[in-house]
Amino acid sequence: MATTIKQNLNRAQPNTYPSNGQVALMGDLVLGGRMSVAGDVASDVLELPQGARAVAVVAAYAMVGTATGQLTPVIAGATPAAGEVGLTADGNILFAAASAVTSAQVVYLAVDGKEFSDEVSIAAGAGSFQQQRQGVLLLEVKVDGAQRTIINRGGAPAAGEVCLSDDGQLTFNAADDGLKAEVRYLAQQGVGFGTDADAPTRLTTLQEDLF
Repeated sequence: MATTIKQNLNRAQPNTYPSNGQVALMGDLVLGGRMSVAGDVASDVLELPQGARAVAVVAAYAMVGTATGQLTPVIAGATPAAGEVGLTADGNILFAAASAVTSAQVVYLAVDGKEFSDEVSIAAGAGSFQQQRQGVLLLEVKVDGAQRTIINRGGAPAAGEVCLSDDGQLTFNAADDGLKAEVRYLAQQGVGFGTDADAPTRLTTLQEDLF
């Protein structure tokens, strides 16, 4: 029976670990997979570490709330109704106000992306990341020192809002022009300068080096 990448990596020993594996960024290797968290929910949001934000909810259980029990995940960008769970635009876990969840357990898929901070020029409500990079998740956006509210990707930002565009760049309000933005974001792996290969490629390469 063929062994899996996970089994091969778990069998790795220091005396057989290749030099390539010794310098691998293990955090980048593992954070593109399934994660679990249990914690308090404030204002309907369970906040995740910025280095382990979610791209999709696999399962969730309301431990304390109007009605405890299993919740139904909805797709990213959808607003959860009672009994459902979703994501905020910046990758945190979002619960319905009607559910009044204050404590929950969640299993989710983490965003596979490398963090960058770019200064972006805004022209006619649009901006592009440096070095031909594509964004997969916005973490923080400031324009002239003022925090912008991040909305769901592909949206139409009102004044004071920002989102990722369909092509992984930045969309501001149409009135924003000639301004500079400071943007912290996760970039698509393998696209543009400074990013790594995507997670499956990194794991497969490491396995080939190990065995």
